[in-house]
Amino acid sequence: MFVVSSATVKKHVGTVFSKHGGHPAAIVYAYDSGFVRPGG
Repeated sequence: MFVVSSATVKKHVGTVFSKHGGHPAAIVYAYDSGFVRPGG
């Protein structure tokens, strides 16, 4: 089992947001890159 602390997740999510222009831009990037799929 792979376990990641919430502090680690928060740090990495913050890094993604800062690199991609904030929360909305990070969401668009996640969909465009195929990391997230609609409805799932």
